[in-house]
Amino acid sequence: MDKISMRIISKVGLLLVVIGFFMPITCNMNGFKLAENSSNYGGSAILTIGLYGIFVFSCMGCVLLLLLLMKKAISYKLDWVAIIGVAASVIVVFAKIGSKDILGRNKYQSGAYLIIAGLIVAVVFAILALVKKGKHRKR
Repeated sequence: MDKISMRIISKVGLLLVVIGFFMPITCNMNGFKLAENSSNYGGSAILTIGLYGIFVFSCMGCVLLLLLLMKKAISYKLDWVAIIGVAASVIVVFAKIGSKDILGRNKYQSGAYLIIAGLIVAVVFAILALVKKGKHRKR
């Protein structure tokens, strides 16, 4: 597998993050509903910023995916800006939400797991593309 293919797969991972954002993350709410409830009902502003950060940076990755599919030369730095932005936002959001409810049950739903899986795919394939030797396009 060449570098471009690995970068494309990495961006598909960020597409999974976008899809997970629209699925229920916790409390039967998607990312936008969580951000709305957090800002309307006196929740943490950092949680709202983190949720919107997940969406914005993962959408940036989707734009990069489209550009890569159109065979445009894109810097690796933009890949890492999107991935690190999503990762930092995910860490903030999941630290604020917490992992267990009062009864000790897991609070996360399918969207949260898809976000984590997409982030893992994005990071792994971005690292593989970075360390892969061989032909690549000029940046």
